[in-house]
Amino acid sequence: MIEQFFRPEQLGQALELKARFGNDAVYMGGGSKLNAAPTRTDKKVAISLDKLGLGQIEQQHGQLHIGATVTLQALKDDPRTPAALCEALGFVYSRHLRNQATLGGEIACQQQDSPLLPVLLVLEAVVVLENNQLQPIDAYLAGQRKELVLGVVLPEPALRCATRRISRNADGLA
Repeated sequence: MIEQFFRPEQLGQALELKARFGNDAVYMGGGSKLNAAPTRTDKKVAISLDKLGLGQIEQQHGQLHIGATVTLQALKDDPRTPAALCEALGFVYSRHLRNQATLGGEIACQQQDSPLLPVLLVLEAVVVLENNQLQPIDAYLAGQRKELVLGVVLPEPALRCATRRISRNADGLA
């Protein structure tokens, strides 16, 4: 259960807080995963990322750069978002949840039923980490994942893939 909440205004401050509190601290974007099963946290310290300027979506040199704190709804509503990713974002069943959940949080939680991770893999997404190191998303998902995710780069947003909603019954999660 979160007992302390910090809202740093610079990346360095956030990293210092994480270093100081270590395994007792968790980064927080939208917070949708911190208090909900199955991703509920047992951490005592939350470090908010909302004042770090990570909420931008930008087109740069033909690549789409998406900040870690961009909400899923903002990403769905942006006309530059690839169609398959928009469709996958629609599988997050609640607009309320899409308005709270962030792309960085979805990646960091790595839920097995995530509708976004398979599409990001196919789109050859690259994760931007705290030291501005770029790492292909497949390597990030397979690795230790200790660094803070600052954002995602889609090197070729025009890549195409298809999604399909499959569930056990009409009321089940996709």
